[in-house]
Amino acid sequence: EIYTLSLHDALPIFGRTVLRSSEPDAFRVRPITIEEQAFLDEMLYEALFVPEGEPVLPRSVIFEPSLSCYRDDWGKGRCDIALVAERDGMLVGAIWGRLFTDARRGYGFVHSAVPEIGMAVYAAYRRQGIGGALLREIEIAFKAKGVSTLSLSVAKANHVAYRFYLKSGFRVFCEAAGSLTMTKPL
Repeated sequence: EIYTLSLHDALPIFGRTVLRSSEPDAFRVRPITIEEQAFLDEMLYEALFVPEGEPVLPRSVIFEPSLSCYRDDWGKGRCDIALVAERDGMLVGAIWGRLFTDARRGYGFVHSAVPEIGMAVYAAYRRQGIGGALLREIEIAFKAKGVSTLSLSVAKANHVAYRFYLKSGFRVFCEAAGSLTMTKPL
């Protein structure tokens, strides 16, 4: 079922089609399938912020220990959640989150009971409500698991993402090495 609402009326409907201003722009947010998990690697790479003028990172960077913690053994943790955004049968974005430990931390780690999330949307599909819908849906999914707070890491220089997360209710928890760890109570 496709819902068509005004630009600002997208509703969180986990696992169902999520709404945009008109049918040609309609997209769906749903849980990722096992067959699509390679897309999570693609989105992890896409989520890496590279300031303008800096060299592009090699795709192999996601296999380095500092980033592989976001992908290794995906789906085995109680709170491993990944959702994808799909438009016209094509995957255009994803959001994922998992719990980390004191021994194995992500960049946005705040506590072993607080999942850290990451998100990416292909550039051609940004600023169309997809990121907001992905974020709302993963909040619903984590809340259903009894999670009360989410965290994330964003580069200080990534002003667009930082403003998006502020607008979405995240607040700065701490700052280190050019990045901000942000949290949001659910």
